[in-house]
Amino acid sequence: MDDGSSDNTNQVIHDLGKSEKIVYQYQENQGRSKARNYGLQIASGEYITFLDSDDIYLPNKLQIQVEYLDSHPDIGMVYSSAACEDEFGNLLAFQYLALTQGHIYKQIAFYIPVTIILPTVMVRREIIQEVGYFDESLNRFEDTDYWRRISRLCLIGAIPQVLCRIRSHSGNTLTGQNPVTIVNDVKKYVDKVLHADANEASAFLRRGSCRLYFHYRSDMIELHDPQWSNASKELKELAFKSDGLEFIRLECCTYFQKKITSFLKRMLSDRLYLQLRNFYRFAKHVNKED
Repeated sequence: MDDGSSDNTNQVIHDLGKSEKIVYQYQENQGRSKARNYGLQIASGEYITFLDSDDIYLPNKLQIQVEYLDSHPDIGMVYSSAACEDEFGNLLAFQYLALTQGHIYKQIAFYIPVTIILPTVMVRREIIQEVGYFDESLNRFEDTDYWRRISRLCLIGAIPQVLCRIRSHSGNTLTGQNPVTIVNDVKKYVDKVLHADANEASAFLRRGSCRLYFHYRSDMIELHDPQWSNASKELKELAFKSDGLEFIRLECCTYFQKKITSFLKRMLSDRLYLQLRNFYRFAKHVNKED
């Protein structure tokens, strides 16, 4: 799906020659959800997967996920871990981990603690037919919203192996975006979850809302940029209003985490620190599973 690209995508596809494996569709720029939804309408495969222009599938990604779904008929959707790289192709320290599976609605509904990245996913066609299309009214979280809706219909599987590389650049990081727009997008998604899933426990909805507001507020603080101060303040107020006790807990955890992180970075090499951090993330997941 070509959502109004201004480069030579059309020529590149033409140079590949005619192939039944490639269906190229161009539309005037209408947003990624509109493009994906049109792709879903014309897709004919048993399994559906997604790949944005700035991300990369690793070799055998499709084969591994097809084999997984073939051998797990009770699973409606599967996702994998993903590595991150900068715009020059250099690997970054952070990875999105795929360690949580099963009935995982509560873990993914508010984007955290489990974040599922679009290209890591493969979904059965019948699940997509049941859940419908991406919400074109959302400017952010449209993929999280989709996984949230799918998680209410079926089990979700996880492949811990890294099968994708996610590219980080000025177009998809906070620094390249508008603070007011981000706050409004977060509020819009929270409001949608609160209304769509109003039958869920109120304590869960309050905590989830608080954590999402707190997460984006923390990211804004890390920018150390005055233009983000008003947006950060608003998210702080929204987080506290959602669940005051959870907000205080998160503030305390963040404070001590920063102190511990600073100490470890002074004491350990970068390599040992990253190994320890990844081990901690894995161990924390195992404890939750137990």
